[in-house]
Amino acid sequence: MTDQAQALSLSMLGLVGSGKTTYLVALWAIVKNADEDAPLALRGPLPDATGYLDQGAHRLLAGEAVRRTNYDTGEDVRLELTLDSWPLVLNQLDVSGETIQEAIVARELPRVVHERVARSDGVLLFVHPDKVARPFTIPETHVLSEAAGQTPEDEDEDEPLVPPDDNLVRRSAPTAVQLVDLLQVAAGAAERRLPVAVVVSAWDEVEADDPHARPRAWLSSSMPLLAQFLDNNADHLPNEVFGVSAQGGDYEAPGVAEALAQRAVSERVRTASPDGPGNDLAVPLRWLLQSRL
Repeated sequence: MTDQAQALSLSMLGLVGSGKTTYLVALWAIVKNADEDAPLALRGPLPDATGYLDQGAHRLLAGEAVRRTNYDTGEDVRLELTLDSWPLVLNQLDVSGETIQEAIVARELPRVVHERVARSDGVLLFVHPDKVARPFTIPETHVLSEAAGQTPEDEDEDEPLVPPDDNLVRRSAPTAVQLVDLLQVAAGAAERRLPVAVVVSAWDEVEADDPHARPRAWLSSSMPLLAQFLDNNADHLPNEVFGVSAQGGDYEAPGVAEALAQRAVSERVRTASPDGPGNDLAVPLRWLLQSRL
């Protein structure tokens, strides 16, 4: 392919602390030092937000966690890349997770985000395994009620009906419900077939609990509602699930940050895909690219 080929544009979406910023910074740390003939490399001019990216890359190289995007600002990043010789534009307004949270409550994306998603050829949807709020089962609800001093007889008493606060309900909804809502809004903005690469960040934590874990199986187990929504809407939201550890490990664990700081970011990265484990941060990008070709 050549630069004359139409470049594909991707959007990054996710809730608070889902790993979007860390992924973006790790990608920058890799491509800014890559050779021109590398499978994933920069092309065209440098982005305007190099200070933001360089600061994050410096923390990553030093074995420090990347600071997440500020609530009020967000950074407008346009990375012109080539992936396997195909032009790719990561034209990303790296808005904070709180901004996305407010969009879910309003069921309307901020105008600038709406415009980006509408022009996008695919979406990277980030999920952090430590940030998943799941629904309680009825037995679990009874246990919590008993711990709070309530008895089943108390729960049977009639209570005055109070109209639900829709905003409060959306804010406190389980993570899977919020992400399904977000995807529905994004699909409405795109108004066309929109491939979705689900990125389970901090994948090293998942593997620490289960060395045999696989991304799609993890999603089905941890967020069955989201997995079922993606399965049932695969015609207009074709999807795949990936595990990504952009840091390479838990920097707060004893000795991990010091050990990883001795290695290049491209060597620290750990990924999991249908093809198996690896250390290629471009795996979800490549799937999105191929889903559009």
